[in-house]
Amino acid sequence: MGSEELLEVYNFSKTATAIHCGEDAVIQSANHAMLRIWGKDRSVIGKTLLQALPELKGQPYAEMFKKAWLEGKTFSGEGSPAELEIGGKIKTYYFDYEFLPVFNANGEVIAVMNSAIDVTDRVLKEKAVENAQETNKMYLELKQARAELKELNTELENRVNQRLQELSESEERFTLMAENTELLISVGDQDNKRIYFNKQWERVTGLKVEELMKKVG
Repeated sequence: MGSEELLEVYNFSKTATAIHCGEDAVIQSANHAMLRIWGKDRSVIGKTLLQALPELKGQPYAEMFKKAWLEGKTFSGEGSPAELEIGGKIKTYYFDYEFLPVFNANGEVIAVMNSAIDVTDRVLKEKAVENAQETNKMYLELKQARAELKELNTELENRVNQRLQELSESEERFTLMAENTELLISVGDQDNKRIYFNKQWERVTGLKVEELMKKVG
């Protein structure tokens, strides 16, 4: 198989692949799959990465290319985001990628091969599942919080009712005692205004309780 045939096979490979040289990642070749990911045609061949894809400025990929070339290190990632301009619109895509240094017989880096697989659909589905799980978790936490609040309100209501019952019983015991004693008993509020007289006051003063309340109060 000749070099032209090999190049044709490379061009039609489903795996997006490009060959770069130099610190600035000059594009030596790119197959159809890679050009489709970039949203470019073959006019990018011979340009640096940032000349061909200026939207990558500020993103980590140009620096990784540079390190792969200078240090002979392989860089790879899964589901990594990249902002690309396709059809005049900047959009976030996600890729499994690898920057693989290619060495000559002397151990010198002569090229960096970039392969990429567009996994945007996979990542978005994973994010949708994560969001659904988080929403479900929040719903369950909210449901539990409401149940706990309802339980607390019920407990609080029971305590209030119990206290009111105790006060009512205490008032009944006081009234029973006050109305069945020979002693004169009256009760004042916080301003010392009379709010209660027992029946003995009527016997001693000859005045009805209502009259005493108006007169003394």
